[in-house]
Amino acid sequence: MLKNFNLHDAVLCEDVRQEITGKFLIIGAYSGNIMVSSFPANIAVNFYLPFEPLVSGEVLFSIRYSIENGATAILEGGVEVNAVGETSALFGPRVELPVGQEGALTIDFSEDGGKTWVAVVKKSIMLGVTASPFGTLFA
Repeated sequence: MLKNFNLHDAVLCEDVRQEITGKFLIIGAYSGNIMVSSFPANIAVNFYLPFEPLVSGEVLFSIRYSIENGATAILEGGVEVNAVGETSALFGPRVELPVGQEGALTIDFSEDGGKTWVAVVKKSIMLGVTASPFGTLFA
């Protein structure tokens, strides 16, 4: 249980951009497993994480991207909270990670300097067809 944040469902994607209007543009959202056509592979990932702050002032956090049996990247950040309970969103920089075999990607969140971690996204990385098996839903 986190003491500074209520986290909501995260979206795993390739990139997130914020428009000048304040809206977020989520690019390349993963709806299921991460599929790659061959190993080794490099995957570009980011996340969009809605949250509600439970405290005001500067709140620090860590985000950890990790590949099962592989690469790990830890990012440190913080937010200045002016309105407790007001929903906002976090997103990180796009991170490219090398993947050598099937496994999983996990993105974890910590608010205590990395002593404890809460998983916000976990997706399997698999070898297979990278196109959608469903095709176009609406024409």
